[in-house]
Amino acid sequence: MRGPERGADTRIRVASSTHSLSDLRASGSVAEPAAAPGTIAVGSIDATSGEVERYSSRGPTADGRLGVHVVAPGTHPVPGHPPFEGTSASAAYVGGVAALVVDADPDLEPDEVRWTIASTADPVDGVNANSGHGAVDPVAAVSAVNADAETESS
Repeated sequence: MRGPERGADTRIRVASSTHSLSDLRASGSVAEPAAAPGTIAVGSIDATSGEVERYSSRGPTADGRLGVHVVAPGTHPVPGHPPFEGTSASAAYVGGVAALVVDADPDLEPDEVRWTIASTADPVDGVNANSGHGAVDPVAAVSAVNADAETESS
């Protein structure tokens, strides 16, 4: 949400009929659909500092799984427009990486795509519920798939 350019003393009330809204939580904030088994839950990282963004979702899930699989940059410039920011931008970035991985090997199963992305991520602070397996690395993910394909064809 963005307020008016010139601040006002107007209060905004935000409500949801489908979600319980609360103050920022340090853990357990990964919600559906990201918390569903078989998904790639994505958090946001500041690409400059390498720190997980304050607003980023964090695990674990309610059933004890890690929650966040990987983190990705949370700010992307858009020429002529405000930057695309937030976990939505991070998720779109990882979706693009998943598309590149599938393009490199269309026969991969969804679990294999998820594992390729997670296992080639740059560790941020070890594997944990805040940064998952680390910062997604598109080049490493695609290179791993290409290396596997070369090994299988030899």
